Amino acid sequence: MKRILISSESFTIGGLETHIRSESASLINFGCEIHLAVGELFDDLLLPPNIASVTKGLEFGVHITSEQLISSVERLREIIREKNIDFLHAHPFTSLIPSFIAAELEGIPFGLTLHGPASFASYYGPVYDLLLKSIILPRADLIVAVSKEVEKIAAPYVTERRVSIIPNGVSFPKDTIEIHSDNIDPRWILVSRLDAMKSVGVADFVYKAKEAGIPGVVLVGDGPAKKDLVEKISQNGLVEFVEFYGVSDDVHNLMQKFTGVAGMGRVVLEGISAKRPVALVGYDGVKGILDQLIFDLAAETNFSGRGLKTIDSESFRKQLGCVSNSEESQIYKLAMESFEETMLWEKFLKGVHKIDKDKVTLLADFYQLILKNNFSESTPIFQSVETFDRLGDLVFSPRHYDQRLAMGFSHFKQRLQDTKLNGMVAELTEETKKINHLLMESDLKESEFLGRFVEQENKLAKLGILEREQGCEIAELKILEAEQGKKIIELERLESELEKKITTLTEKIKETDIKLHEAALYREDKEIYIASLIMKLQEQDQGIYGFMARVIVRLKRTPIYFSKSIALIRSAGLLGFIKALDSKVKRRNLGITTNYIQPSVVDNSSDSSVEAQNISLPLLNGELVIITGVPFDDVGGGQRAAQLARCALKAGRQVYYIYIYKKFDFETNQYVDSDVKIHGLYHRHIDATSPLEILRSISSQATLLVELPHSAAMPYLDLFNSRGIRSVFELIDDWETSLGGDWFDLSVYHQFVANAKCVVGTAKLLQKRLQDLGRSDALYLPNAANEYIFDKYKSYSRPIDLPTGYRLSALYFGSLYGEWFAWDYIQEAALRNPDIAFLLIGDRPTGKVLPNNVYLLGPKLIDELPGYLAHTDFGLLPFSPGKISDAVSPIKIFEYLFAGRPVVSTALPEVLGYPGVLVAESPEDFAYLCNQTKVDDSKSLENDRFISNNSWFSRLDSIIGIQGLTEFSGQVSVIVLIHNNRGIIGRFLESLLLHCSAYIKEVIVVDNASADGGAEYVEESFPSVQVIRNPMNGCASGRNLGVSSATGKYLAFFDSDQWITSSSCFEEALSILKRDANVGAVGWAAGWFDSSRSDLGGMITDYCPNRAMNDFAIRIGYRPDIGYLGTGGFFMPKVVFNATDGFDVAYDPTCFEDTDISFQIKKLGFDVCYRDLTGIRHQPHQTTGAHSNSEYYTKLFNRNSDYFKKKWINHPEFFQNYPG
Repeated sequence: MKRILISSESFTIGGLETHIRSESASLINFGCEIHLAVGELFDDLLLPPNIASVTKGLEFGVHITSEQLISSVERLREIIREKNIDFLHAHPFTSLIPSFIAAELEGIPFGLTLHGPASFASYYGPVYDLLLKSIILPRADLIVAVSKEVEKIAAPYVTERRVSIIPNGVSFPKDTIEIHSDNIDPRWILVSRLDAMKSVGVADFVYKAKEAGIPGVVLVGDGPAKKDLVEKISQNGLVEFVEFYGVSDDVHNLMQKFTGVAGMGRVVLEGISAKRPVALVGYDGVKGILDQLIFDLAAETNFSGRGLKTIDSESFRKQLGCVSNSEESQIYKLAMESFEETMLWEKFLKGVHKIDKDKVTLLADFYQLILKNNFSESTPIFQSVETFDRLGDLVFSPRHYDQRLAMGFSHFKQRLQDTKLNGMVAELTEETKKINHLLMESDLKESEFLGRFVEQENKLAKLGILEREQGCEIAELKILEAEQGKKIIELERLESELEKKITTLTEKIKETDIKLHEAALYREDKEIYIASLIMKLQEQDQGIYGFMARVIVRLKRTPIYFSKSIALIRSAGLLGFIKALDSKVKRRNLGITTNYIQPSVVDNSSDSSVEAQNISLPLLNGELVIITGVPFDDVGGGQRAAQLARCALKAGRQVYYIYIYKKFDFETNQYVDSDVKIHGLYHRHIDATSPLEILRSISSQATLLVELPHSAAMPYLDLFNSRGIRSVFELIDDWETSLGGDWFDLSVYHQFVANAKCVVGTAKLLQKRLQDLGRSDALYLPNAANEYIFDKYKSYSRPIDLPTGYRLSALYFGSLYGEWFAWDYIQEAALRNPDIAFLLIGDRPTGKVLPNNVYLLGPKLIDELPGYLAHTDFGLLPFSPGKISDAVSPIKIFEYLFAGRPVVSTALPEVLGYPGVLVAESPEDFAYLCNQTKVDDSKSLENDRFISNNSWFSRLDSIIGIQGLTEFSGQVSVIVLIHNNRGIIGRFLESLLLHCSAYIKEVIVVDNASADGGAEYVEESFPSVQVIRNPMNGCASGRNLGVSSATGKYLAFFDSDQWITSSSCFEEALSILKRDANVGAVGWAAGWFDSSRSDLGGMITDYCPNRAMNDFAIRIGYRPDIGYLGTGGFFMPKVVFNATDGFDVAYDPTCFEDTDISFQIKKLGFDVCYRDLTGIRHQPHQTTGAHSNSEYYTKLFNRNSDYFKKKWINHPEFFQNYPG
């Protein structure tokens, strides 16, 4: 039999106590004798049954003195001897050190359990950290980690053989008593300790449960935050919705009485064991209803919810509707296999039996020093410099010297010194405040002295007047001369006294001035001294302490890597994720670092040749060959060449991306190779390919785009020109400045300008340069943004590294190096606006001393930037006006505006006149404008027009020259409906005619009985558009009217709440219809059915990963496995439409008419296909005026769904379920 002593800092009510209870009960069943030793906090509600003994009141704590430490150690030794203890098992926090010393002195094995990341937190100072991380963890005989997350954190401090993962465990009874459904409470039970950390998640569940239609929540638990939680629930009117049950020691049976279970940690497992649906509630909110995916991810962090995204109310409601018994059964099986408590504690006991007691550490000798009572009793022993010095004597003694321990001691000694220095800085800061207070008092006294002085001057003036009056009286009244003479003498005496007082006051004022001057000098000396201390602290960051700080920063990136991995699994599947991860690991082993896993579809080919990459034919003819300076994945993938490449790939073109310089890694301070593998992208350094190799792989419809006038690119231009392939040279910067560097050759640059078939200036000044060199045909194509990345209509999670506590926040992302960056503007704005956080994203510059409200967030990927923009108030463009900046078209200003954010900019020629941009002429003006920004919702349509005109996709259209190359010129009849949509139809027609005129035979607007003058507006503002009036409001009848007047080969149906940013949507759709005869229609919006539902509801593309463009769709160009198409962006040959019965007017005014026409096309034997057509934007629910939350819409939907089901009852094969 094993006799085990369990020690814990406290034993009250919570997750720690249920863990100890499970441990004790299981080990007792295995025949062990269990004893418990705890600190002063004790509650016996969760005390395990049949425990052999309980010792309470031990003095565990970070503030204990040496005498109290001795008392605790000796009491533990007495228990070990009296009970014949074989093994001591300690739980965090401050019980670990006394327990380790006692076990070591008594010669018994020692083990400890690490319950989470908090077990490693530096709450208790450097002395405690040294003892835990450099002595106890490396030498403990057994270390238990409750999760893989904790095991990874512990790895730097322990050897693998000493660590065992024992997670929370519960019992899974084979025979569970099922409660009859009539007796199950329809409410959900939430079990949690009510403390400040968990109350946020608890409140979030309550709110979302109410919104999701759960009839009520029973909250089981107690804690210090209960009062605040009750008040918060009361303020939200949810008193009747929530029942506070209190604590319970029989949670498992209690759970079986309710419909569902919510909580974290062990509560999740208890809920699974009770065979109930479980909601995982993290510290910051609801993470979701437990399915197999969430179960696997949450298990990594002991079901704490760390690293998982908090879902919104709508997602929670949908997940509730998808709960299934089969899913619950599968999760129950998974949990029972890995978290059955008997199995887990049997594993623990086997580990205890295998322990080979390690040699004695220096703590035994340290304890002997304490016993000699030479330590100061005035300072807590774990916060004492004296303690640290005594430990140092032992660490560097011949008996105990170990290099790893010595390094740990040096690190923590540095921490202790830093803490002391920080204390000194705080004291000096407080002393400076006192000096300032004294100066203020001196100012007040000086003011008082001046007041008295003025008062005396006034009195003196009055006496002068009196003297003159007396003189007049003497002249007039000679008889009173003697008496007046006496008075004059008296007045002169008084005047003399006043002068003496004035002299005295003047001297005192001078003395005060001297004191003020001395105080000012003293304050300046203190400020210099404080600055020197800060510099020393910064210098210390370069040593081991700086190294540890960087390690901590990298650990903090773990949630970011985690979220990106999940996104990759969802978009590319598990196979895609494994391949991307394998690539990243190989690069890491080669010493090459990256800061992301490529989130695009990974090419299946292992062959690097050009031919091997063409596994499937591209959708569109006309490849894009780019020659530029840096790789696709440099600067987060945000540079112009990468943006254009990304757009070409999205549109279905093959891209050959050739770069001249390798990527520079600022972390390793070296150039590194890029390993980019994306379907459709051939990515090579210019030395690894040749012009002829590229030419053999492309068609004559390709476009060569050269961005860098480098001599290495000249052979490509010459060869492509000789073959008659379109060549474009873009002047993206003023290379004749310092930007040109050593590589720039003026004569080579002139050759590019002269020989390229098309030249482009990205700024007005650069266009003028090209014109001055003889290219009067130079195009002006400034930078742009990608509306699929920067979308103001999307919601984004708040990034974890954004600071809080500021009234406003301002964001800049891009390069922080170079002479063009206006640090003086940033400094001035930050100093004048201390309540605004200034956030700078980019490679961190060194040697910058910045105000406290300026945050350097480091480099980010382009896909991360929208999240930062969504949670900041305005964008910054601090470029110093000058020769370099005047020739810049800043990409970031377009991205700011696409995200709907106002911008404060310096006076750059390129940004003048942009909507929502405030231009500053000086640093002071820049600081002032930072306080004047606000989002103006009234200018939303103006912003949408700006987006339509400045998309990277439309820039690509111009570079390729698609309007003059398309084979579908004048073949499309565009039909769009309006019903009281005068306010938005102009946006659609303007953008359609701007980008897609080359494809259009006619545009037909059908007015569905509008009352807002929309038809008249279209006739007046767009005379080339044909307007047809429908006497009724009907989508089916309106579209039939439009088709009756259409003469084009193809029909394209759009909604008035859409707008266009590129012609690519036409080119893509028409290419599919021409290429594949089996396709009867292709569209931008699609949906599926759900056979488990009776209302014909199901998944739609807007809610699918990557908007439903799975791997198959990306490679083939579309997906045919859909239920139906929506008519917003719906293309079909007119001959196919004529073969149908047209839109069924029985569905008027709306609902199911688009689904019906899709089924008619299927009935003809054609495929109805979906593609996320490029360049279509959407603002939903504007065309018919119907709203899904109205009673009218509900009745209409039910009527039409019944009609639809009866009409198509004989074609169940058309009702396609969502395949994923």
